[in-house]
Amino acid sequence: MQKAKKIGQSFNHSEVGDVVLVHSDNNKRVLWPLAVVTKFKFGNDGLVRSAEIRTKNGISNRPIAKLYPIEVQLNSDNHNRPIPE
Repeated sequence: MQKAKKIGQSFNHSEVGDVVLVHSDNNKRVLWPLAVVTKFKFGNDGLVRSAEIRTKNGISNRPIAKLYPIEVQLNSDNHNRPIPE
């Protein structure tokens, strides 16, 4: 699995396959959508800047600062399961 090693000056222990909350300015935290990280995007300096995520609405990119890992991980056997609602 690809692992995010360093983001800006702080460290993040996210990995591809992690379930994350996606920050939304328009909703309370309990209504933020869930997503699965599918790929990290690195800047020219080699640091993680954004991530490709899969939600129930499809695949999109979000800045890493807007993603909040939760303590649930998908294993390789169930990575194609639907996103929880």
